[in-house]
Amino acid sequence: MNLNQKELLFQEIEILKNQQKEEYLKAQQRYLEYQRKIQYKTQQLEELMRPAQKIKRAVPFQLYKDAPTLKTLLAFEMRGWRSIPYYSGGNFDVKELAEMIKQIYQFEKNEEYEILVMGLLDQQIEIKHKDILHKEEKIVVVPKLYVLVGKKKLISRFEEFNGHFITSNQFASIRSIVENAHGKDLVILSINKTEKLNEALDLECVTGSIEDKQGYMNYFDSVENMHCSCLFNKYQQIIISDLSQLKINGRHHFRYNKDLLNFEVYQDDRFIGDILTSICIYKKSNKLWNLTSDDYNHIFETLYKKSVDIINLAQRDFPKSLEYKEDYTRKL
Repeated sequence: MNLNQKELLFQEIEILKNQQKEEYLKAQQRYLEYQRKIQYKTQQLEELMRPAQKIKRAVPFQLYKDAPTLKTLLAFEMRGWRSIPYYSGGNFDVKELAEMIKQIYQFEKNEEYEILVMGLLDQQIEIKHKDILHKEEKIVVVPKLYVLVGKKKLISRFEEFNGHFITSNQFASIRSIVENAHGKDLVILSINKTEKLNEALDLECVTGSIEDKQGYMNYFDSVENMHCSCLFNKYQQIIISDLSQLKINGRHHFRYNKDLLNFEVYQDDRFIGDILTSICIYKKSNKLWNLTSDDYNHIFETLYKKSVDIINLAQRDFPKSLEYKEDYTRKL
C-alpha cells in the first residue's frame, strides 16, 4: 500500500467519525424533542381526564391594584430579603405569558391584538479587561429574540419582521426600532438565552447549511466567519430581580405595580401590571411553579367572567420556527 492510499484511508476514517458524531447528536436532539412533545401531550391528556370542577386552591385569585410602598419593600431589604416578596411567583412560560397579555388587552380594550415573534442578530462591542489599565474591545454577534404583543392596527408596522430571524447591516437601526417602540397598546418582551436544551423554547431556525442543528436557532456569524446555533429560554422572570434596582434605576419614585416589572408597560395600560402582579402573588401563595388550565380559567373568570384556554391558544399563536433572512435590508 502506497503513502497516498494510507492518507486517503485516514481521511475517509476521519470523515466517517465526524459523520458518526453528527448522526449521534442529531439522534440525541430528536430524542429530547420527542420527550418534550410526549411531556406536553401527557399534560394535555391528564387535564382532559381530570373531572370537571372548579379549581380549589388554598388562596383564591385576587386583584391587587395598589403597589407595595417603598417603605414596605425596604423593610424586606433590611430583614435580608434581596428580592421583591412575590418574586418567586414571577416565572412564566414565555408563550403563555404573551397569550395572557394578549387576552388581557382584548378584554380591557375590546379590540383585536396580535403576537409577533422576531429574531435579530445584533452586533455589539465586547470589552475584556486584561488588567486595571489595559482592555480589549471586540465586535461580537449577539442573537436576540423579541415577542411583541400589541393592537392589530398598531403592530402592523412590525409585520415585516414577524416570523423572521434577521441578519443585516442595519443591526442598530432595527434593534432601536423594536426596543424603543414601547407605548400604549404595545408590550415588548426580550427573551433570555439558555445553554440547556431541557429549558429551551421549542423554536427553530435553519439556514440550509449542513451544520444546522435540529431544534436550535441556527445562524451565520459574519464576524467570526462560522456557523453557530443558540437556544432561548422557555421561561421568563417578569419581576425585577433585586430590590437595589429600585435605587439604581431611579425607581424609588415608582407608583404602580407596572413599575416593578422588568419590561415596560405604558402608564395608560397599567392594568397589565396590576393583573400580572396579582397572578405572581397567587402563584407564590399557592406554591405554584406553572399554572394549569384550571388556574387560568379561575383567573379569567374572576376578572372577566369568562374561561380562556391560555395553554392551547399560546401553542396556536406562537410559531414553531422562524425563517432565516440573511443580509436583510429594511424597507424605508
